[in-house]
Amino acid sequence: MKHWVILVSLALLVGCAQKPVQKAEPVGFNEGTGLTLIEFDGLAPGLVAEMFEFNWLSNFEQRHATQPTLMVGEIENHTGEILARTDFKRTLERLLLESGKVKLVQDNKSQADFILSGKIQLDIERTELRRVANYELNWQLENTQKNKQVWSAINRLQKVQERQAP
Repeated sequence: MKHWVILVSLALLVGCAQKPVQKAEPVGFNEGTGLTLIEFDGLAPGLVAEMFEFNWLSNFEQRHATQPTLMVGEIENHTGEILARTDFKRTLERLLLESGKVKLVQDNKSQADFILSGKIQLDIERTELRRVANYELNWQLENTQKNKQVWSAINRLQKVQERQAP
């Protein structure tokens, strides 16, 4: 009888143990809608224009009587999504070259006066009827000689999906 009570008690304890909570995605959302190259290409021209509005460029040109060399460094992906970071980098390099205001160097930090780097983060809000993806792109430009940040910016992009009909 004593063994039977112990077995019943163990069965009850095991049966009442907490099970891991699994989050169910609302049905009908397309999760494959990350930050696209088209959307990035829409943000990039404004980003480059804003970067050139700050006084780091004129200060450098006054001190050195030449254009600065710039390298587009790492664009970190903290979204958990697969992003076209290489294409994002190429878009920035193309716009910087087209500006005629800087000279570009490729993957050689020792030759660059400045390095532009970025970090992409994602916050997702979900309800039964909507999925809202809030992307935040943080940028900084660093003077490599002085190891100082000379410019920074934040771009935000929001993508909203309504629930698709079953």
